[in-house]
Amino acid sequence: MQRTTINGFNSVIVTVQAQTQQGAIQARAAFVEHGDSVVQLMGFAPETRFAQYARAIDQSLSSYAAETDREILAAKAWRIKIVRTDRELSQEEFVRFYPGPVDADTLARLNQLDAGVRYRSGTRYKRVVGKAR
Repeated sequence: MQRTTINGFNSVIVTVQAQTQQGAIQARAAFVEHGDSVVQLMGFAPETRFAQYARAIDQSLSSYAAETDREILAAKAWRIKIVRTDRELSQEEFVRFYPGPVDADTLARLNQLDAGVRYRSGTRYKRVVGKAR
């Protein structure tokens, strides 16, 4: 266990080993105090190859920093809204009729529709609402 700071945040870094069904792994975790919360960051690899990934893991763990971009801090999570169609729609028509931040293919997968399958009238479907980046 190593007590340190990461970009001004009090932190603890630990390296651990574990046995999985696929073999032994080694992991390095950073526990970063940020306000009233503790953020956990972790990188891991097979124990036999950990040394070749250790530098990249350490760089990743040490990159934690406070976000200062006001637009990012003000971002709202996308939401799923259930809608009932009042007519049959193609996948492209559905995305035009129910606009949102994702494309027609993503909506079709979300609604478990194969390519080219139409949205049926009177059926409930998921749509995504929110601001696109």
